[in-house]
Amino acid sequence: MRKSNTTTRRRVRAGLAAGATGSLLTALIASPAYAAPGTLSLSSNGGPTGGGNTIVATLANMPTAPNPTSFTTSTAVYFVVATSATATPTCPTTYPSVAPAGTVVATGDPAVKLLAPSKIAVVVPTGVVTASAGTIFKYAMCAFAANTSGAALIAGGQYTVGTAPQIATVNGVNPVSGPALGGTTITVSGSGFVANTTAAPNNTVATLDGLPLTDIVVGGGGTSFSAKTPPHAPGGPFMLKVTTPGGTTNVLGTTTTKANLFSYTNGIVVSPNTAANTKGSVDLDVMGVGFDNYSFEATNGNTSNSANAHVYLVKGTYSATAGAVRAGKAAGQETECVNVLVISGEELLCSLPLNHTLSTADQSFTAGPAQRTARSLTTTTGSTTVTSASTTTTPAVFTQQDVGLPIIDSNSDTAIPAATRIVSVQSPTSATISAAALTTGTIETANIGGPKTLATVTVTDARTLTATAGVFSQADVGRVVTSTAMAADPLLPANTTIISVNSDGSVAKLSAAIVPGSNPLPASPLANDVVITPSTPVANGTYTVTVVSNGAIGASPQVSIISSGSTFTVADY
Repeated sequence: MRKSNTTTRRRVRAGLAAGATGSLLTALIASPAYAAPGTLSLSSNGGPTGGGNTIVATLANMPTAPNPTSFTTSTAVYFVVATSATATPTCPTTYPSVAPAGTVVATGDPAVKLLAPSKIAVVVPTGVVTASAGTIFKYAMCAFAANTSGAALIAGGQYTVGTAPQIATVNGVNPVSGPALGGTTITVSGSGFVANTTAAPNNTVATLDGLPLTDIVVGGGGTSFSAKTPPHAPGGPFMLKVTTPGGTTNVLGTTTTKANLFSYTNGIVVSPNTAANTKGSVDLDVMGVGFDNYSFEATNGNTSNSANAHVYLVKGTYSATAGAVRAGKAAGQETECVNVLVISGEELLCSLPLNHTLSTADQSFTAGPAQRTARSLTTTTGSTTVTSASTTTTPAVFTQQDVGLPIIDSNSDTAIPAATRIVSVQSPTSATISAAALTTGTIETANIGGPKTLATVTVTDARTLTATAGVFSQADVGRVVTSTAMAADPLLPANTTIISVNSDGSVAKLSAAIVPGSNPLPASPLANDVVITPSTPVANGTYTVTVVSNGAIGASPQVSIISSGSTFTVADY
């Protein structure tokens, strides 16, 4: 009987436990999901002090029931100010029991206009303010089901208030122009500018013709900021637009005059900006804008006046008008930067020969000085040094332009071997030659300079000449090459120059390709045929590197302007 009672009690306890578990599961299943308000996406996250502006608020994250899940015509918007400058304001879960001031609440059409169940347009009330110019206040923008005590929160978002920015009507921007390359530091004057911080790096942003300014630093208590201009095609003046938490302006002061304040000039920056005219050519790095829009085809120096784009070295301001000052133009190019390589729209590389100039009449090169006679040169057997006494009757004879050119002993080569060249010039009275002197003594007369005829040259390909080591020199870069054997068929084009020489002087590259006709390129070495002729070098002085879109005589090309960045100085150093 006891066993039976015990069993019964166990069954009762099990039944009670099972019932309790079932009730708990039922309760959990029947409980509502966790309730949460939504978040607002605002058409503008900031606005001017004193309100009056309209912003559109959209439900970005939907609220969860039992919170209201949509807007209605009863929706009210309450702006809750932050408790401190660093605090983030929050929305109360229900509309306050003590009604907030009407100046921070928007309610009823047209203050709150229902656009869709998930979208409303709100006129910011007048009490949404900041303390002073150059400061900002943060607000929580809170949308409730109604403006009655206990009404549920629908959604909230963050809104910042500042003084509306203004650009000064006088001297709003300084300077008012800069190179198209960008990078000009300008100062913008006005009011309502807000300092950018690590936490809020976009308190003040600005654009020129829609392109953002960089490195914005606000000063003067919000009355000015400095910034760097972006690259832009030449032109203007372009509109300045400034945006702060207080709003956006693109006009001057409170007028309706557009803030067209800054122009871009077609300036370039050249590096290096100085070189001697004795080093053949100098490689230039040219920075600017729009280079990828130009065609620099065939910039080999042979057709300096072609209708393609060119990089010129000009004395003063370039003019393509027909004339007889330089290159057949009224103010044409002294020389042309060859082998232009466009790296990007903002950068190109080229080689600027300074040891030749173009003639006054056309794009041919001016002939250099003829071979001249030097007297009383001293040699030492086995030495490569030749000296000249400088007196009133025997003037100094060596110049840097002599490097690479012949020096000929007029006394049947008894002191200086045939085919000897000047390797370097140490001073007007001392030079190093390519072959050691045969005797010690004084040479009464020697011929220096003039064209250099090469004993043996092989045409390796259409743009390459080879010879024994030392035949070519770096000073030959930019000098004109001619050939009797290639004067017609095949044709070595007029104005062809040497554009590079290898380290041991055995290989020279030509600016233009030799053109075969019915006859191929010479297969055998050419003996005493190829002549290298020096031209008149670019004179020492100050010039302008100028980029033109069309080099033809009489053209009206786009031309880079003269600026400090484009100035190039030719000087001995």
